[in-house]
Amino acid sequence: MLASRNLSLSCLSICFAAALLVAVPGRAVEFPSHPPQRPLPVPSRRPLPSGDLRYVSPTGDDSASGEQAQPWRTITFAIRQLQPGQTLLLRGGVYHEHVVCEAQGTAEQPITLRSAPGELAIIDGGLPEFLLQPENAWTPVADGAPHEYRSVRAYPNLGARADTTNLLGAFADSMVPLHGYRFLTDLRSDNEYFSAIEAGKTEAGSGIYCGPGLFYDAETGHIHVRLDHTTQLALKSDNYRGETDPRRLPLIVAGMAGGSPLSLQGARFVQLQDLVVRGSRSATVSVSRCTNITFDGVTSYGGQAAMGVVDSAGLRLWNCALRGIAAPWTYRGSLKYRAIEARIFSASSWAPTGSDNHDFELAHSEFTDCVDGVFIGNVRNVRFHHNLVDNVSDDGIFLTATTAYDGTTPGGNVRIYQNRFARCLTVFAFGVGHGRQRMTEHGYQTGAGVSIYRNLFDLRSPVMYQQPIKEAIDIGTFGRLAGDHGGPLWEPMAIYQNTILQHEGPFRNYYCGGLGGHLGPGSKRRVLNNLLVQEVGSLGGVLPPVIPPVDKNPPPAVPEEPDDPLADLLDPEKPPRPSLINPPPDAKPPGLLSKVPLPIDFQADGNLQWCYGAPTSAEVLLGRFRRSAAFEASKVWYPAGWTSHDLVFDPLFVHFSLFDPPNTPCDPRLTDKSPAIDAGVPLASDWEDPLRSQDAGRPDIGAFPLGSTAWDVGVNGRMRVDGVAVDAPSVTPSPDGFVLQDPAVLGERFAARNEVKVAMVEGYPAFDAPLLSYVLRRQGATVEEFEKTWLPTTEYAQYHAVVITGDLARAKMEPHQFSADDLKRVRAYLEGGGVLLLTRGGRALFATAEGTNFLVEHAGEKPQRLSTDPLQLLLPKHAWTSHLQGRTPNWINDRNVSPLKATQGEKIIGGPDKATLLRLPLGKGSLIYVGWETAVSLPSGRDGSSVPEETRYEEQLQVLSKIAAAIVDR
Repeated sequence: MLASRNLSLSCLSICFAAALLVAVPGRAVEFPSHPPQRPLPVPSRRPLPSGDLRYVSPTGDDSASGEQAQPWRTITFAIRQLQPGQTLLLRGGVYHEHVVCEAQGTAEQPITLRSAPGELAIIDGGLPEFLLQPENAWTPVADGAPHEYRSVRAYPNLGARADTTNLLGAFADSMVPLHGYRFLTDLRSDNEYFSAIEAGKTEAGSGIYCGPGLFYDAETGHIHVRLDHTTQLALKSDNYRGETDPRRLPLIVAGMAGGSPLSLQGARFVQLQDLVVRGSRSATVSVSRCTNITFDGVTSYGGQAAMGVVDSAGLRLWNCALRGIAAPWTYRGSLKYRAIEARIFSASSWAPTGSDNHDFELAHSEFTDCVDGVFIGNVRNVRFHHNLVDNVSDDGIFLTATTAYDGTTPGGNVRIYQNRFARCLTVFAFGVGHGRQRMTEHGYQTGAGVSIYRNLFDLRSPVMYQQPIKEAIDIGTFGRLAGDHGGPLWEPMAIYQNTILQHEGPFRNYYCGGLGGHLGPGSKRRVLNNLLVQEVGSLGGVLPPVIPPVDKNPPPAVPEEPDDPLADLLDPEKPPRPSLINPPPDAKPPGLLSKVPLPIDFQADGNLQWCYGAPTSAEVLLGRFRRSAAFEASKVWYPAGWTSHDLVFDPLFVHFSLFDPPNTPCDPRLTDKSPAIDAGVPLASDWEDPLRSQDAGRPDIGAFPLGSTAWDVGVNGRMRVDGVAVDAPSVTPSPDGFVLQDPAVLGERFAARNEVKVAMVEGYPAFDAPLLSYVLRRQGATVEEFEKTWLPTTEYAQYHAVVITGDLARAKMEPHQFSADDLKRVRAYLEGGGVLLLTRGGRALFATAEGTNFLVEHAGEKPQRLSTDPLQLLLPKHAWTSHLQGRTPNWINDRNVSPLKATQGEKIIGGPDKATLLRLPLGKGSLIYVGWETAVSLPSGRDGSSVPEETRYEEQLQVLSKIAAAIVDR
């Protein structure tokens, strides 16, 4: 009893720091810094689970038993003690550690990490003194800017890099972010406007003060802080007006050292509940190589990202809050050009990994306050629903599924429904960046498609994108539905039954808020039954061109239209008519078999548009198109013709006013007089629609069928989808089980990756390193990368294979050649069954006399001079080159090819005295040489490609893929 009482008193003593964050329901709180942008997390009353419980406390002891009266102290230690089915309860308080979770639960007995009931555990990767003892942590800078302070201590080990933002942080009382300054000039500037920098947007120039923030001086190791006020007219009450002395304010201050405060690495069947994670310069929560992970009631305050996920499957976010690093006074340029271009949720990268993410559910959560939002383009199978996405000054949801190195597209089959999107510059964004979209004979390759339905897009309020001039009193940038970077082909999309509220007209007056634009050959898009209203400007009426069919396989003739072309679709006695929703079984789109351009596979109908500030009519907006040849041509695949059932009328919402102040919710449900009632076109029964049963008769246009209620979104349903706060939000329980249909199979797949370990030693440049890593991971290997780092030959035995690529000498690696002792160990490694794979730069490893003798012994006596004969495919039936079908492709003799002198061994590509694809058997193992760089032929993302270029590249990559398969399967 005494031990339990002492524990309780100790926990109370440390909860002071946690109380700086916790919101107390029903109690007014004054914030010395700035009022919070978002509701602060509160302790959960989730009941204790049955089963085996373990405890950890900030005042515990890792030598204790982990029982309630004897808790452990550190979370990472405690996790390592857990067995399947156990729950680790974190007592309330702040845990200053970088937690690593490698827990291995099972589908029947997952492992759970959670706060104790009624308490709030905070994992904090920041420096403790700035939170717990700010009065002793800072000292004024005599020759600095007004209200500039620096740390009393120096911090030489923060993992700093030159010319970048090395620190991020937040006010601990409100969790409003602090700006991470790249330049001391910016921190000290008295200028608040980009127009007065007197240099480029990314150059220091005369500086720009971006609000309260931090700077790390790499020369002295000291941290500088300045909490001066901002004075911009356009910001109004969003200007900073709080405390300017950091000694009076607890702050979260985090550097790069230590990485993420919470990292899950190779974990399986783990549930994390009711936690707060903060204090990071990198991703605050990092998930890597994991399966079946559930975050439920977790709040993450972002660094580079609030959450980053790679190579994982079966991820669920439920009732989670992911916050970015934008303060109320932060513009896009402040972060993009003067700090870091952070994301909120990052599960896509330009470079594919070979074991890419799939099977995610992100639901009842909030993604807010950042430059970029949710990157899920390269994730396969995603459900994104009942979420709030708000205050994103650039890309809201990034959807492009780039082509992987092996020609596949990892992303697609994304369902986005019943969400609220507000204040996003570009809600749905597309781009290739450093990736690519593969060119095929049918056009650019995209992912498996996106369905967007029953969402509310409220884009009436300004976005923190373009900073207004000094004299301006308002911010003048507003969001749009979709846009792209660099003109990629947008993903196939079905966009239906949404309600869209915009301030102004779309770019180039493209149809339906821009959804009729950015279409090219090979595009596939459906825009049906959406309701769009605008406050000012011209409605979008510009539709894409129609490429008429000229193929030898035209679609079957379509019967003449009755008076109402949709009437028979509603008749249950009649079969569905041919359309793009229900294409005829034997229909073939024009262009697939002929050399004519691929048509734009587009369909638009049943949409209602209206502008309150500039009323118009359907005849004015769409009449010209409906009388055109393009309209008649559109009937080939859509019998009614594009837009034939579109309306241009006031939808008669329950409440909508042009005179409401910014950010005022409206009620976009339909009154019983609305022209949108029963005015939509029927949709195929296999198109998902959670509200179909509430919509009697024909579909009502928009997200809300007549008589329906506005559903709740966000954490615990704290907000209605129309933006109205819910008085008494209730917890939405996470469904039982996990996302994956067959978790056992997937778990085995991920477990298998630990069986084959490959070391990748990368010199400079090492262009083929990403490709080699990719093909190995695709085969199930675990690849450990050593960038510009020598791997001692004494460690080779830990790996099934060692790959050496790139120029080791240019990478300034020491050593960069095998010594006599190294060669003895290499021989033993290979004879024992290891594989050493060298690319053209790896030959230099054998440039010593001993190395030359080693090669002569196994590759044959070296000739005085290599022959000048062209290289040939010497073993056309070899497993690694059988796809070349016996021909010698022209890339075999490219300028970047470097043959190895060889008269012995398994010469697959080469000549009488040389080889560029060589396998030298040594005992149970082998030395493999690949004498060209496949990456030279990799088509560039932004420049596009041609089918011959793709073929040339893919032939080479298949060689690497087959070598990888041989390494893994041997």
